Amino acid sequence: MLIYIVLMLGIAIFFYQESKKLLEGRSNLLQEYCNDPTSTKKALSLLRKIFLTSAASAALMAVCFLMTKVTGTMPKPVAALSILCYAAGFIGAMFQLKNF
Repeated sequence: MLIYIVLMLGIAIFFYQESKKLLEGRSNLLQEYCNDPTSTKKALSLLRKIFLTSAASAALMAVCFLMTKVTGTMPKPVAALSILCYAAGFIGAMFQLKNF
């Protein structure tokens, strides 16, 4: 569980920093989207969607981890909701990218 939390927080931090760089126009990862304002806006929405869903997933899994430590049993619905949250956000971003 801790590995998942750290991984999701790492993904959230990476995409947050990348969205800030894209907004400033100095992104190395997405250079082709820095020039056109409409494509920058679309790319920012994708990055923010992934950032928010991975941060929410990490928070839910942290709640699950703490509940496991307190009660001694793992709350499976919270863990499933955490994974579903990230998966839905990532798949939604990929569908949005398809229509980009």
